[in-house]
Amino acid sequence: LQALSRNYGPSIIVAQETQATAGLGFAFLEVDYFAQGQDDPPIHLYAMLDHRAARTSPKVRALATFHEHIFQCLRNQQWDKARALIEQCARLSGASQTLYDLYRARIRYFETHPPGPGWDGAFRPVLK
Repeated sequence: LQALSRNYGPSIIVAQETQATAGLGFAFLEVDYFAQGQDDPPIHLYAMLDHRAARTSPKVRALATFHEHIFQCLRNQQWDKARALIEQCARLSGASQTLYDLYRARIRYFETHPPGPGWDGAFRPVLK
């Protein structure tokens, strides 16, 4: 995870287990569904945003909703819709351009290398 963190911007990145353990003590934003290798099970990755009070922030709630829709579009291979949502998120103040650049690059990759039917929505890097 430490090596992956730079891909998501300045946030602290945690796996699903840490997010669940921290529970209501912090606010989190899902940033990725990732598998290390082709045969590895994917994991959800989250950015730790702030103290739990951030969860009630309208901006954080809106961003979380946008991210849910982005991931839904990605899983359904609706690249143009995902791209439009990403552009809206990227315009928000304080948005991590590093994160949205990552999403844009993945969409370009998937457009030229379609994942096909039955894809679970996880990004799996191509190891050479």
